Amino acid sequence: MARAQELATSDVDVMIIGRVGLEDFASALRQAEQQLGRSVNPTLYTREEFGTKLHAGHHFLTTVLDGEKLFILGDPHELAAASCHPPGTATYHEPPGA
Repeated sequence: MARAQELATSDVDVMIIGRVGLEDFASALRQAEQQLGRSVNPTLYTREEFGTKLHAGHHFLTTVLDGEKLFILGDPHELAAASCHPPGTATYHEPPGA
C-alpha cells in the first residue's frame, strides 16, 4: 500500500516496534482487515531486536526500510531512533514527503 501498487488481492504488512504482544492489538487488526477487505500481517519486534537485526543486515528489514512507508503511529525520526541512527544518517532512505 505504501508504494501505491496494491491490488485487490494484496495483503497489508504492518511492522510494530515496541514492547507489545499480538494480543494487545488483535482486535484492531481484525477491524482493519474488515474495513480494508484484505489480510493484515503484523511483524513484531522489540526495539532491541529491531536494532540488532537491522545492524546485522537482516534482508527483510533493510528492504522494508529502503522502501516507501506509511506511518500509522510514529514518524521517520522515531524509526531512526529505534535503529540507533539519527535521521539523515540512517541505513534507510526516507521517501520524499515522509
